[in-house]
Amino acid sequence: MKKNDEKAYFYKSKAGKAQQELEISVIFIVEVYTHLLISLSVQQTPSRPQT
Repeated sequence: MKKNDEKAYFYKSKAGKAQQELEISVIFIVEVYTHLLISLSVQQTPSRPQT
């Protein structure tokens, strides 16, 4: 796995707190009859600068 310095804090309801991790947004199409999933776009959520 490559090193990634873009980790940011995101709230995780299961943990009940913000944790440092990566988050991505995915847009995809699902073909219901053939059970085929086609990914159209994947982007890493940018981290916010420290204030």
